[in-house]
Amino acid sequence: MSTKNKSQAKRKNLENEIKKYLQLKYRIEMIPGKEEGGFVAIIPDLPGCISQGENEAEALKMIAEAKAAWIKATVESGKEVPVPRDQFSGKLNIRIPKTLHQRLTLESEREGVSLNQEIIAALERGLVRA
Repeated sequence: MSTKNKSQAKRKNLENEIKKYLQLKYRIEMIPGKEEGGFVAIIPDLPGCISQGENEAEALKMIAEAKAAWIKATVESGKEVPVPRDQFSGKLNIRIPKTLHQRLTLESEREGVSLNQEIIAALERGLVRA
């Protein structure tokens, strides 16, 4: 394969990799500007990928452009592009007071359910009241 063909193949591979990452759904955080107005848009999974706009639509357009530029620069530099994280895995690790742990455990035993199920039910009851 000639040097020219190798170069073209490498460029095509880079373009395909960039396209692959551009198709992924990254979470965008929109932050309204307090004093100056407008909106700031951030993609937390792509460190430093940030943009802004006069309104939400413009901020979304600008962050899409920033995302494309961020991914292109990262791929071309040979660095790894992070994939979007699953924001809601269903797992939550917390520390609670021993007395609350005891109350939840005793209630789960009374109800004949697992501690996990009792905590979920208690959280849902609390959300329904809110």
